[in-house]
Amino acid sequence: MSQNSPSRSRILCLQHCQKDINIFFTVFPNSCPICGESLTESEALIPPFAIPSPFSSAAEVPVSVIVKPSRGSWLEYERSTTNLHIGISDSKGCTYDYDEDGLHHNSNLWSDCIAIPLTEKKDSDFIQKWDKTLYFSASSPYWTAKKYHPDFNNCYDFVLTMLSKAGLAASDPRYKNKEDFCESVLLPQTTHAAKYISMYRKLKETDVIWIDKNKE
Repeated sequence: MSQNSPSRSRILCLQHCQKDINIFFTVFPNSCPICGESLTESEALIPPFAIPSPFSSAAEVPVSVIVKPSRGSWLEYERSTTNLHIGISDSKGCTYDYDEDGLHHNSNLWSDCIAIPLTEKKDSDFIQKWDKTLYFSASSPYWTAKKYHPDFNNCYDFVLTMLSKAGLAASDPRYKNKEDFCESVLLPQTTHAAKYISMYRKLKETDVIWIDKNKE
């Protein structure tokens, strides 16, 4: 895991003096924002732990759909001004994605992405078919810069075509068209990421946030 990736900045959490109030931070605070006691000289109800980040490197999550902003990092992402770019990874974590420059293989631009696994179990037959599908797509004349179209032949079309060729669209309706794919597969993941991003940005401004779990 690359610690240099902007989206690897950790959000930490602890409970100090009240069991229903979570205290979030990125830099360990000197004192409890609730009771004012020193956090280094008093015992916490729940010691600091890291909130799981929705971001990872594609190399760490093979056989996945991968998602990232078309430019910048996730923590810099602005939905109103930046589109999302998607790709896929094979069983070794090598990436494939398609844009106006054509098909890219094993790009180094996927160290900061959302990875959505396509299989939860080690299905050797599927994985073998998946790798072959991606391998042969790399030499296909269809995924060239000349044939790219921002609306009708883009990164989403590439990913959905690969999912269909691997047989996933036939067994899972989420992979049959762009609308279902975006709503059922991408939206839940990006919504979760948006909450993490919002929390991180607030912490950059205020250092510490505390939330009463009973009022969430």
